[in-house]
Amino acid sequence: MDKTGTITDGSLQFERLKLYSHISEREVELAVSELMGTLEDKNATAAALTKAFGKTENWAADTTLPFSSERKWSGAVFKEKGSYILGAPNIIFRGSNKDFLEQANTEAALGLRVLCLAYSPLPIVEENLPEELSCLALLILSDHLRENANETFRYFSQEGVILKVISGDNPRSVSAVAAKAGISGSEKSIDMSLLGIDADYAAISEEYTIFGHVTPQQKRELIRGLKRNGHTACMTGDGVNDILAMREANCSVAMVGGSDAARSASDFVLISDDFSVMIEVLKEGRRVINNIEKVAAVFLLKTVYSVLLTLIYIFIPYPYPIAPLQMMPINELTIGIPSFFLALQANYARPEGKLLTNILEHTIPAALTVVFNTLYIQSASIFFHIPTTESSTMVVFLIGVIGFYQLAQLAKPYTQRIQLLLAGLICCFILCFALLGSLFMLSTLFSRNVFFYMPLVYFSYHVHSFLGNVCRKAVEAYHILKAAGWLKRSIRE
Repeated sequence: MDKTGTITDGSLQFERLKLYSHISEREVELAVSELMGTLEDKNATAAALTKAFGKTENWAADTTLPFSSERKWSGAVFKEKGSYILGAPNIIFRGSNKDFLEQANTEAALGLRVLCLAYSPLPIVEENLPEELSCLALLILSDHLRENANETFRYFSQEGVILKVISGDNPRSVSAVAAKAGISGSEKSIDMSLLGIDADYAAISEEYTIFGHVTPQQKRELIRGLKRNGHTACMTGDGVNDILAMREANCSVAMVGGSDAARSASDFVLISDDFSVMIEVLKEGRRVINNIEKVAAVFLLKTVYSVLLTLIYIFIPYPYPIAPLQMMPINELTIGIPSFFLALQANYARPEGKLLTNILEHTIPAALTVVFNTLYIQSASIFFHIPTTESSTMVVFLIGVIGFYQLAQLAKPYTQRIQLLLAGLICCFILCFALLGSLFMLSTLFSRNVFFYMPLVYFSYHVHSFLGNVCRKAVEAYHILKAAGWLKRSIRE
């Protein structure tokens, strides 16, 4: 995340200035006012300085350079007056050991934003800082931490979300603000302006938590580094300098008070200025993923066993054991109605990243159990001359039993509403056999056929559990072999 406008609310306020030259405070105020009037920057810093010093346009300007996230400074060349520069002191006077830099670092360590007003009699040429620069004053601004920031970041940390702060400000200032917000690892900071061209962004993004003096390109490279390390990266920001990183991230979130460009480039825009709604965003995303997993398992069960039975009955000289109308109770009571309620279930558990694996762990065992039960009833009907209507009734009943077994597993954790839903669906399923006499023979379930299907009701639960464990162990073994690289090695060999 960015700092200004994300961790803080972006409402910068001028606190004080410290003079470092033989110049009066009034002259500094006049120079800042002229810069604000000439540059016309539209960011939070410019707004705070304009509020404190005003905006005038009495000095004629030969050259103007608005603030750039790349340079970290803005400036103007005024006729017969020289060049005035406003920006980060550590960037403007890089490599220097002036006393005011130590003071700037001390103020930044308190979480304050420190700007330097510098002067040179020489002009600015091609966006390069002029020679003979001297510091006129340090301008110190404060930022306000967002309400509920501590609670929000504490929740994210508890949920296993790794928090990184990527900002163009002084890393000491960013680290202090992050510490106030309760972000763990805020002492692990780095000044990105000191990095070389061949820096290893994957290692840097993993090692540090706070990144200061970051350019827009470096923000993007840090996101790329996190992704190369196997992380799913979400970027939150509000400024133009965050756009490259937001586009690179797996998911991007813009603040409602941010720039139009940032809002346009993001996947989501918080329409509230309350950053704590990010908790609800995370919960909603988890609910959708978890419920899709459950609903997909419910729907795929019928698909898998229907395909398997169809393939089997193509090659055996017997009719398909179930009529389409007989599947109506199955479709409605074990698939349609429960999937509607499962999709709305409040399930905020952290997804394991094994969507397909978890679906198959539920679907394959249940589908194989259905196929086994169907073929068992088919064999019994052949050897004991059971009529087709009776055998199909038993098959539908057993499919319903497996469907409810699966629902009982997928509906966890149980609530009172879920328990009432399952009980109601089971009662309706039983009533279908009594009310739909044209499709089912209820008497079949209370005749000698009870000796054929009732043992399967008991054994289906154990077979389903056994096959589920087998699938789970097989998937675990696959992941272990994949992590060890044995699968790739076998393919190469």
